[in-house]
Amino acid sequence: MPKYLIKILLIMLFAATLQNNAQSNSHNAAFTKTQVRVNYLNNYDRESLNDFWSAKHGAGVIYSTPFYAGNISLGVEYLPFSGRIDKYPDFQSLFISLTWYEKILLPLNSSLGIGVKGGSFMMIFDDETLTEFEGTESEIALSPLVNFELGISQYFSLYAEANFISVLTAKRIKLFNLSGGISYNCNTPAWLLRILK
Repeated sequence: MPKYLIKILLIMLFAATLQNNAQSNSHNAAFTKTQVRVNYLNNYDRESLNDFWSAKHGAGVIYSTPFYAGNISLGVEYLPFSGRIDKYPDFQSLFISLTWYEKILLPLNSSLGIGVKGGSFMMIFDDETLTEFEGTESEIALSPLVNFELGISQYFSLYAEANFISVLTAKRIKLFNLSGGISYNCNTPAWLLRILK
């Protein structure tokens, strides 16, 4: 399926879930639950970036909580790239992001999440000939996303997520990342709830 069709479908699903916000979250429910995710991350993109660099395995840590409408999360994802030839230096990428998403509850203690992610996509190049300023680049990145979560106990769940990231450089960098991992779920501690509210 062409990527633009995938994006259109995601936008349509995202718009359809907006009507569920008032029913799924109330003002008093905001920040009352805490979810911490740890994930494995890989890139399956075949855009021009992959002609010059090859993505390795990555990882991420995400904090998520209900918001006044939907849910929000703050995350850091690390994904290294190696140059396909010596001319292109290896680099480490960090995507520091804020996400808004809506959960659609499904049978068997599972849910589907649809939302948008935005943040800073940092590239740190492993090239000693570059100055510290030249060797680090940070750009705004945006991504629609879809994830699936399956509860396996009172406190733990498994999840998988697909991201369609656009890094807003002069020539767009497009990344299709898949991740999966485990999350820990609990009530937000009272001291943290006071800070968040």
